[in-house]
Amino acid sequence: MSHVTIHKAYKYRIYPNKLQGQALSQAFGCVRYVYNWALEKKQSAYKENGESIPISQLSKELTFLRHQKDTIWLNGVSRIPLTEALRNLNRAYTI
Repeated sequence: MSHVTIHKAYKYRIYPNKLQGQALSQAFGCVRYVYNWALEKKQSAYKENGESIPISQLSKELTFLRHQKDTIWLNGVSRIPLTEALRNLNRAYTI
């Protein structure tokens, strides 16, 4: 017996006000920064020693990164979407 998976998708249109739009833009920018930061770290580690950095280590380094003077602005958004960016990157490497 074969197993059939059915996927459903929903589309929603949102109309954020100005303040909400700014918050979304800030969150998207931080997520993009963290994803690219983690991607660069993974690629550099692989080039240097042929090993991948585990998500647990990246998560610890993200905590450190959020407390650095140059990247303190990452604290302006919740850590949840930033951590999700790491998971998305990890998923991209495992698929």
